[in-house]
Amino acid sequence: AMYAHTLRRQIVATQLANDVVDFMGITFVASLQQSTGAEPAAIVRACVVAREVFDLPRLWQEVQALDNRVAAASQLEVLTDLQRLARLGTRWFIRNRGEGWSPQALAETFRERVREVRECMPALLAGEQRAAWEARRADLLEAGLPAELAATLAGSAMEIAALGIVDAAMGGNVPVRTTAAISFALNDSLGFYGFGKQLSALPVSSHWEALARESFLDELDWQVREVVAWVAGGSGDDDPGLVLSRWMAAQAQAVQRWRSTLDAIRSATVREYAMYAVAIRSLPELSRRRAPGGPP
Repeated sequence: AMYAHTLRRQIVATQLANDVVDFMGITFVASLQQSTGAEPAAIVRACVVAREVFDLPRLWQEVQALDNRVAAASQLEVLTDLQRLARLGTRWFIRNRGEGWSPQALAETFRERVREVRECMPALLAGEQRAAWEARRADLLEAGLPAELAATLAGSAMEIAALGIVDAAMGGNVPVRTTAAISFALNDSLGFYGFGKQLSALPVSSHWEALARESFLDELDWQVREVVAWVAGGSGDDDPGLVLSRWMAAQAQAVQRWRSTLDAIRSATVREYAMYAVAIRSLPELSRRRAPGGPP
């Protein structure tokens, strides 16, 4: 009946506007307009896709259903995490899919693959990411969340990486789990996760600094995806750990320069935006293809 209604566009638009404001807040669209330059309709389309891809309506309802069983403060904290995932997902689809795509087709393309990353992620996390996931899960269990929901929500801060993993897997025709294993191993070996946390924590004192921080995060996401796609693309049927070891050996000089840059930032007493700009500019070295006749 809805599709045959004379005012179907107006009815759907009103419902979507209500949903976006209720779920994301009144300033969400205006904020993304300012930072991405996208039109409101494009932002809403991307938000709908992100919401469906990450199965956020179901998770949101499960958290709300814990009323009077879990402290309200814990519920609000988790809902804020889900809002953040939706915002980052919306921004990702705006930046990486442009115009002219079907929300339904895009959601169907990503949904099952992202779910696969979510399911295998706890087994693949290592180092700092593993510690963060375990600590968050322990906090949620202590707050009274069911074990399965706590395990899922513990990874919400890292789950935005699933979009880049799926993109790299589809681009190279590589299994999602293989690509995810390589991606999380790279995060641990090259400190991408910790570097991203530093970028997110940069203090912002002006509009331009806010835009710079978002630009740094966008570039980090893109460059990490390039590295993951390159490494995963040559994996074949080999063990992901072996593939990564071969790549690290072949890229030893670039890897060492990147690690030296991270060490210099960590040891700095005052961290400035210029330091992170230099670090971001050095990332393409890691995804630069070898010249013919170079090391295997």
